[in-house]
Amino acid sequence: MRSIAMAVAAAIMVFSTLAGCSQSGPGPGTSTGTTVPLSVIAEHETASDSPIGYGLSVPEGAVQLGPLVRRRSERLIAAYQELLDEARQQLAAEQAQEDADLGVTGTTPLPTFVPGSDTFALLEDPPPPDITTALLRVDGEPGAVLEEMLRQLAVVLPDSRLRPARWQQYCEATDGFYTGCTVTQEGRTLEDVGLRVVISLDPGNVKKSLAPPAANLRPVMTVTAQLTDEPAPDSTDDGDPPAAGPDDDADPSTGAKPTRTPPADDQGPLVEATWPRLEVQAASTTGSRLLNDSWIVRSETTLLLSGYTPGVAMLLVDRSVNADAIARSYVLDFSNRGAPNVDVLEDRNEINTTYTARTKEPGLSVSTSLIQSGRGTYVALFYTATPTT
Repeated sequence: MRSIAMAVAAAIMVFSTLAGCSQSGPGPGTSTGTTVPLSVIAEHETASDSPIGYGLSVPEGAVQLGPLVRRRSERLIAAYQELLDEARQQLAAEQAQEDADLGVTGTTPLPTFVPGSDTFALLEDPPPPDITTALLRVDGEPGAVLEEMLRQLAVVLPDSRLRPARWQQYCEATDGFYTGCTVTQEGRTLEDVGLRVVISLDPGNVKKSLAPPAANLRPVMTVTAQLTDEPAPDSTDDGDPPAAGPDDDADPSTGAKPTRTPPADDQGPLVEATWPRLEVQAASTTGSRLLNDSWIVRSETTLLLSGYTPGVAMLLVDRSVNADAIARSYVLDFSNRGAPNVDVLEDRNEINTTYTARTKEPGLSVSTSLIQSGRGTYVALFYTATPTT
């Protein structure tokens, strides 16, 4: 009897081990990569129902890692640049007049940008951010989380005619396993505000059964909401906003036209597959590769979350180091057309500094955002290399 019991116990152990290594569902799996303790990461999680913006919130079954990344698009910055230049000229003229009244001679230089202050601080009403991105780890059933996001989006954009229950049509699969899902929807809110929302769900590298660093072997969801008709400063006398140009609906960083979700009567087929259970998580400690061959996790940072598609990462930066230099360093190698573009945004109780690489490579978009808040100092990384033909 004793030998039979031992044999049964051994069989149960073997079966449990094989089940843990299968790709039959969205379970947590077992990580063999070096990771940061979950207790450290948990301190920077934001639970479900937390607002993302424009009526969207973190869905049930997901948690947000780090703060929201709020930025100004290049189009918005360009629209306000003329007003900023005029404000600088006016301030310089006023200073020159004061110098003349005091008998001071010489040329009065134009006011220069002060590091750490809002780029548009000279304006009475600096433009608010028009892009908001949330990085989420999906701890629940991925399909249910995506469906919940689509339900929210269908309410925010009532004319979109989305079918949340048909979330599978936005996904791709290989060998019976989901490899990713992307939803791009543009429309107008109930308040008649133009909005484009992109939702990406990345289960990791299914072919290699490799989860992104710091993803806890779970899928990663990225939600980006961008205003599409942000009013530009109007210098005309008729009170009407300037007419939209032919490329005003292009992506501000790549110039690519958005891919819009087809209407309800032209929906694609459902992709039936299984969510993979990845077995290995890429390392996330100091010196580990991050998103590309040039970036690594630095010793002064803690990686909270990253995803492969799109290439995103959220880093917590030690308060004792120069976080601005770290954020800037990540884009320098790719900014081969000159110094990176920089925009500083004083938003709510945070200071967001965004560096964008000026690169020669077509289809390459590289940027970082430094977020300084009372909760901590963070650097968000964005890396997208789109193949060109």
